Amino acid sequence: MNALKITGVVLALAALYLLMLMPRLQRPTRQLERLRHCRFAHRGLHNSSIPENSLPAFRLAARVGLGVELDVRMTRDRQLVVVHDSNLKRLCGVGVRVEKSTWEQLQQLRLLGTEERIPLLDEVLPILSGRSPAIIEVKTDRGNGRSLCRLLCKRLESYRGLFCLESFDPRVLRWLRYNEPFLVRGQLAQGARRKGTKTPLPIRWLMSTLVSNFYGKPDFVAYRQEDRQRKLGLWLCRRLYQLPEFSWTITSQESLETAESDGRTGIFEGFLPSRRTAGAEREAHV
Repeated sequence: MNALKITGVVLALAALYLLMLMPRLQRPTRQLERLRHCRFAHRGLHNSSIPENSLPAFRLAARVGLGVELDVRMTRDRQLVVVHDSNLKRLCGVGVRVEKSTWEQLQQLRLLGTEERIPLLDEVLPILSGRSPAIIEVKTDRGNGRSLCRLLCKRLESYRGLFCLESFDPRVLRWLRYNEPFLVRGQLAQGARRKGTKTPLPIRWLMSTLVSNFYGKPDFVAYRQEDRQRKLGLWLCRRLYQLPEFSWTITSQESLETAESDGRTGIFEGFLPSRRTAGAEREAHV
């Protein structure tokens, strides 16, 4: 193969790579810009006495004017619940799975040694509506993505608060792409070698490099703060396609301010952020 042919192959592969990275270019700008200038409490504003993804955590975040990030799963009897883990061993001390349990069964459990229980999405939304924007992570399990998306989007039809949807599962974004194109959607991502996930390594690699963007066409990417360095795909998405970036999970005021100065939106936990300066407050409400 001569030099001209090699150059042609390299250019073709480069073009293919850029096409696979391409997000949605005609994004819902107004909603997305409003979300970008918020700060989001990861799983609500929780601490040692207020458990994550609990009603008090969301009430507290709304009270102090913060947005929230929350997780939604579907129970066996098709109820939408706000909880991060599928297996409830960490959160409730019992090794049962949300997707194999009914809502009535989950009501018997308590979160992290408190009296708080796993809430329904229908209990959380009224707390947030008109007060706190929400990043809703769609937590799929064993092929229930389509059913979960349909049920969730049906519920959100009547919701008037500001929100967006995100997921690690690119199939969720693809479903939204064709069925709810007016909703803001984001691709969650982290390093491919991150432990604690059952996703096969090749799939994790596709997601971490963001080459799955061609499939779901996200409006933003939410990348793990600790894993975002030296990621060519992320850099190209921001510089070439102007794709907004959210960073999770930020654990200090300094890191939050660094992210914001870099144009990223912060999803934080473990501290209460100080108020922005007057100039930053004005910019956030543009």
